[in-house]
Amino acid sequence: ILRRVDRSLGRLESLSATLASGVYGAAIPEEEGYREILQVEEAFRVMSEAISQREGALRTSEERYALAVEGSHEGLWDWDLREGGGLFVAPRWKEILGWGPEDPDPDLTRWEEGIHPEDRDEVVTTLNAAMSPGGGSYDQTYRLRYRDGSYRWVRSRGMVLFDDSGRPVRMAGSLGDVTERVEAERELRLAASVFESAQEGILVTDP
Repeated sequence: ILRRVDRSLGRLESLSATLASGVYGAAIPEEEGYREILQVEEAFRVMSEAISQREGALRTSEERYALAVEGSHEGLWDWDLREGGGLFVAPRWKEILGWGPEDPDPDLTRWEEGIHPEDRDEVVTTLNAAMSPGGGSYDQTYRLRYRDGSYRWVRSRGMVLFDDSGRPVRMAGSLGDVTERVEAERELRLAASVFESAQEGILVTDP
């Protein structure tokens, strides 16, 4: 009996080390042994298989999300709102504004200073509202300074995570360049305005 117990404990110890190293789904040979030890082995095996399945599902989900983001050509950002936290931006976020991946991530002061002066107050107000009770989501289009000093129209969207006491602790989202869309919409409005003005100046009479 002691030999069987030692053998089972050895398998259990080996499986524990395997799990601790991050390798899941390890197979355990079916052998007759001490019942309680085998029950613990079986519990470890079930847990190992469950972790392996969840890890696979999470990896698939992350791959789908990465493909969706890449296809949308948007840059991700992640803002840790806790004390000592900071703003992280993905390489695509920097690329949208003319910066390279080797350039440092912008801090909050640099980001706010890059907002067009005519848009800054509204952007900050909307952002603060999203982090207030009853908020949670953020979606705004505004102008952000490009590396050469010009401005690009961007659309920034995000969600706020609150802790159990209702305090915002994290905010994450994406940034997309919508300059062409905004300028096209402006040209359409201008054309419509010119057409309406021309119509008002036309006098139609019966022959």
